[in-house]
Amino acid sequence: MESAPLLYADSPTAQCISPWIRLHLPTLHPVVQHRLIQLTTGLMETVDVRVEQLPSVLP
Repeated sequence: MESAPLLYADSPTAQCISPWIRLHLPTLHPVVQHRLIQLTTGLMETVDVRVEQLPSVLP
């Protein structure tokens, strides 16, 4: 199973989400992690979440 292309590779949202998902969901298959990061990034950018505020609200 191949990874999807990096649609949001340069996105600040993906750069913020990726380490969090990898830290908190380390047992996920790498392809599943990648797709979850891509899906979450797309959703968050669609609803215009302020990335600058994420580190202050994430546990």
